[in-house]
Amino acid sequence: MASVKLDRATVNPATDKILQASLNFPPDAASELIAMFKDKYGKPALEDISIVQNMAGAQFERHKAIWDFGTARIELDQRYDMNNGMIYLKHGGYVEEMKKTLDKIKSDREKL
Repeated sequence: MASVKLDRATVNPATDKILQASLNFPPDAASELIAMFKDKYGKPALEDISIVQNMAGAQFERHKAIWDFGTARIELDQRYDMNNGMIYLKHGGYVEEMKKTLDKIKSDREKL
């Protein structure tokens, strides 16, 4: 399944901006997809492997990787849920998004 999130601030389909596109994939395909993205874009800015557990207690590896291009980024999450992985294509770099989050936290603290 694929989905696209749009910025409809202009209320004009001709000028809507794509904020995010996402694509599901089977979790078993994650290592092949990561290798493909590494071949194309190089080493990811962030790569993490963790263990997740379902309600029955079974454990699974979860690979996450982010390629940051400054104005856009690709995020790959092997276990978006137990049965699906997800690739996100997002506007704005990872560092940019983290700065916005930290600035909001700082602003919220100043309001207290």
